[in-house]
Amino acid sequence: MRTRGEGTIQTRSDGKFRGKIQIDGKVLYGPTVARKNDALPALWRKLKQMEEEAANEGAEHPLSTYFHRHIRAITGKQSPTTVDFWNNAVKKVEGTKLGNKLPSSITRRDVDAWSESLGLAPRTTRNYVNAVKQMMALAGFPIKISQPKLRESKQVILTDEECAELLRSNMPDAVRPIVQLALLCGLRRSEIAGLRHDDRDGDGIYIRRAVVRSTGAIVVKETKTASSEAWIPLPKTLEWIGSGTGFVIGGEKDPLSPSVLDDRWRRWKKGTKFAKVGLHDLRATFGMNLLTAGVDVRTAAELMRHDPAMLLKVYTRSRRDLKREAMKVAMKVAGE
Repeated sequence: MRTRGEGTIQTRSDGKFRGKIQIDGKVLYGPTVARKNDALPALWRKLKQMEEEAANEGAEHPLSTYFHRHIRAITGKQSPTTVDFWNNAVKKVEGTKLGNKLPSSITRRDVDAWSESLGLAPRTTRNYVNAVKQMMALAGFPIKISQPKLRESKQVILTDEECAELLRSNMPDAVRPIVQLALLCGLRRSEIAGLRHDDRDGDGIYIRRAVVRSTGAIVVKETKTASSEAWIPLPKTLEWIGSGTGFVIGGEKDPLSPSVLDDRWRRWKKGTKFAKVGLHDLRATFGMNLLTAGVDVRTAAELMRHDPAMLLKVYTRSRRDLKREAMKVAMKVAGE
């Protein structure tokens, strides 16, 4: 610990203060404080913390400590959604037998027991297991961990007749454009919530942003899709988009949360034959319709803002009517 009293006090342009000291030719600043007399004590506390961390650098800590270190390292550098995931992950680990163990003593069986105790969906569990795997490697003890088997997607693919029936249904004005954007344009909930009237370009729209909820707040972020591939044509029923201002679904200035779109859809479909159909199922139906109509995979992938391989893997669940037609073709070829 350096001698108390070392360092100088710097007055900032905003009228606040911070301590300043030179160590090994490098200038180190303390936290910014409102009172001048608090500047040096805050600097000394920071120095003490740094020295303690340096002394413990080579020491091994419980697994949950590595989660907290990782969160501190990525906060402000990675997206709010990513930070939110790690905050959720540390909650699943902290206070458990696994989280209290030193990484050097953790076995594959420990991780398996912990993942089973979560009681979450396989895909969610897999994400948390991968987070543990990453923290074990960060601690210097990489481990091979068995991944939970993913159940086959239970997406509902609507038939052509069901699509037509849905679009003819007597839906409230707050629900109809949501259904049309999902079923006729293949938009995700987050993309529907983020669509603005000024995204209209000619006879189509650009998908420029997505809306997500992170740490209790609504966050608008750019989509991962390249701008050259994010333009899709508008069907005639949606040509009114572009005639207004602000967000298409929601307010003039602030977007709605995707969960609000889900709630609107859920309330309307209750008691109808579409009760088990989710908004994402409408997007999956759009993707299936593209492929069954003979659209090439690359074009279909661009319309879906998706990777071609993932499009084939995730959004092509064969319908029974298509299986029957395929069987008829096979029997005809076989001479039956």
